[in-house]
Amino acid sequence: MNRSSMNRITMGLSDTAKKREIAGPVTGILIVLLAVLMMFGSFCVCVADEQSVAYHGIILNAAALITGIITLVIWRRPVLKEERQGEVLVKETKVPLMLGCIFTAAGECLLFAASCMAILDKTESCYGFGVFGMALLFFSCWMLLDYRHRRIAFDENGNITYSDFTGRLRSYHYSQIGRMRLWLPTGSVRLTDSRGKRLFSFEGNMKHSQELLEHLLDWNVELAVRPEEGGGVCSAFGANEMDTAEHRHVKGIRLGAWALLAVIAAGCVMSVTLLVRFMALKYMLLLFAGLPLLMFFYYLLFPQVLIWSGMPRYASEAFKRNHAAVPSAYLILVWLVLLFFMTASESLFAVADGWKMFGFSVLIAAVLVISCLLRMPGVMRRAGNIAVLCVCAISLCYSLAYSIDLAFSGPAEHYEAQIMGSRVGEEDGSTHYHVSVMLDDGKVLELKVSDEIYELAQSDAALRVCQRSGVFGIRLVDLHK
Repeated sequence: MNRSSMNRITMGLSDTAKKREIAGPVTGILIVLLAVLMMFGSFCVCVADEQSVAYHGIILNAAALITGIITLVIWRRPVLKEERQGEVLVKETKVPLMLGCIFTAAGECLLFAASCMAILDKTESCYGFGVFGMALLFFSCWMLLDYRHRRIAFDENGNITYSDFTGRLRSYHYSQIGRMRLWLPTGSVRLTDSRGKRLFSFEGNMKHSQELLEHLLDWNVELAVRPEEGGGVCSAFGANEMDTAEHRHVKGIRLGAWALLAVIAAGCVMSVTLLVRFMALKYMLLLFAGLPLLMFFYYLLFPQVLIWSGMPRYASEAFKRNHAAVPSAYLILVWLVLLFFMTASESLFAVADGWKMFGFSVLIAAVLVISCLLRMPGVMRRAGNIAVLCVCAISLCYSLAYSIDLAFSGPAEHYEAQIMGSRVGEEDGSTHYHVSVMLDDGKVLELKVSDEIYELAQSDAALRVCQRSGVFGIRLVDLHK
């Protein structure tokens, strides 16, 4: 490639650099300002009502505040000097910028909803909105910083400078590159040294990535196309890697995944319709929540064959024949189970210790994800596959945490209820009754009750609190006559 072509490629770099200066600071400042405002509102509620749980909103927005400050600090790091000089750069397109702005708006909306739930003393809903809101904010900030800092500068002499999303710089000479691998399904190019240690990577959809790839080929860097080519379209493994006992029985494994899904669905239906008549409620709920866990155990048995996210878009026929996808209907089933337990946590036993239940749920999700990742082949650890795995684990973790806590709870403790307030709410055309009681440790908890219990509370009738303490001291509370 001659110098004139390089100059043609880099025209307009200074204009786009000016546009990039705006998005990050605006987003970071917006996150900081909204976090401060919502923290101030929650603080005012806590001052006015000492029994309020609005401090949970302060905690969530403090995390958002820290995220915004970190984004602003990293954004201020200087860009590559090659960009200021107008040299050839491999850089991100505007897609990460747009995604970052979209997810910032969605994350802030969820955090605002979480703050409102905290002010209304709805701890579980607060953390439900808050966790997803913070996840979206982290993702949006990462995308914006990736758009800002991720650059690869190179020249005709073989000097390469790589900047990651934090702005950290690393310099190489083409002679240090031992091999580059082109992953066709994703278009990702990964460069390693002679010992196989990863140096850096870039994607085919980045601006001027084709020019860098041509330079690497001109410098005689070894190119390995992964998956191996065959029949025009690639597979994710070579021929030898797909010649295992698991791949030879892929049809049975695929059929087994669908059969297991049918067993899980049938077992869930039976547990809430028939088995509840013959076994204690807490064990029925444990069975109901534990049945979907069988798919994770099934995956751990056949990780070489099973894929969480379905077949890759550009998968070859050989790849499709030798692999099986976890049925997509499994995710729908997991969401239905989660919906059931979210309702049960209000109608059966309310969770008194939201923080502990949240931590227990995170622990279960982490165990599931890490166990599958340790068994997952390296070439299968792609963003889509890991993302679906995490969604399944997160959707299942609360159901498991709630049912385990109830199943292993100790004997119920009863004491006289001290009514602190009551209210009636309308939702979806139905009336919901709520009574606030003071627990034995002085904490005020709002319980969803029947109309009969609500009327008794209004008439100052004697009511009793039923309290169970389970795993990690997580308390489950109910109110009865």
